[in-house]
Amino acid sequence: MEDILELQDLPYGHVSYSQVNMYKRCPIQWKFRYVDGLIMPIKSSLVIGPSVHEGLTEGFNTKLTSGGDDLKIVNLIKDKTAYEVEKIVAEKEIQYEEGETKEVIKDDAVKMGETYYKELGKKLKPTEVKKPFEITFKNTDWKLVGEIDIVTDDLIDWKTGRQKLNEEYIVYDEQLKIYKIVVPKKPVIHQIVRYRRQDPKVFIYETDYNDKVLQDTLQNIASIVQLMRTGIVYKRNDARYCSWCGYRDICQPQFQGGK
Repeated sequence: MEDILELQDLPYGHVSYSQVNMYKRCPIQWKFRYVDGLIMPIKSSLVIGPSVHEGLTEGFNTKLTSGGDDLKIVNLIKDKTAYEVEKIVAEKEIQYEEGETKEVIKDDAVKMGETYYKELGKKLKPTEVKKPFEITFKNTDWKLVGEIDIVTDDLIDWKTGRQKLNEEYIVYDEQLKIYKIVVPKKPVIHQIVRYRRQDPKVFIYETDYNDKVLQDTLQNIASIVQLMRTGIVYKRNDARYCSWCGYRDICQPQFQGGK
C-alpha cells in the first residue's frame, strides 16, 4: 500500500510573494524563516529598503490625502525614513558591511528617498498608495496577499539595491505580474540604487504582460504553494545564495564563524 502524503497547513494560512520567492530561492531557508520562525541578524540592505519604502509611503499618502508643497513632502519622506532606520536598528540585530554604521545607513536611506522624490516622485499623481490585495485560487483554502507600492497612471513597484537591475529583470518579475493581475495598468519598476561614493540614482523599467503570462504566473505560484504544503524541503547548496544567507551557520555548519 502506498503512503499518502498529507498536505500541511501554511504557517499563516496565507502566502505572500516574499514567501513564494524565498521558497524558490531555497526551500530550507523558507522553512527556517516561516515554519520554524527563526529570526536571524539582518544585513543593512534589509534596513534601508523597508525604511525607504515607509518614507515614500508616508510622503505619497500625504500628497494624496492632504496635499502640500514639494518641500513639505520631501521633509516628511526624510523624517519617516530616518525614524524607520532608528526603529529597525533598535529592534533587530544588524550585520553591517565594512565601514558602515547606523548613521551611515540612515544618511544613505534618507538621501535615497529624497533623491527619488526630487527626480521623479514630485511628477507623480498617486491614486492609491500601499494598496492591499488578496488573490484567491479555486479549490484551495489559502490566498495570496500583498501590497502594491503606488498606483498612478501606471502600476509602480519601488525597489532599492546596490546594483542596477538587469534590463531583462522586469520580464521575469513574478511579483509585478501579480500586481498587474490586481491593477490592470502598465507595470513599471522604479529602482533607487545606493552607491558608496556617489549620490543615489533612479532607474525606470517598463514592460507589459499578456493574459497568458499572467495565467502562467498564477499556475506557477499555485504549484509552489502545493510544494510548500508537502513539508518537503531541501538545501540549495549554491555559493551564490549560501554566501550571504543568514541561516548559513545552521544549514552549513562547516562555514560556522565565517570560515
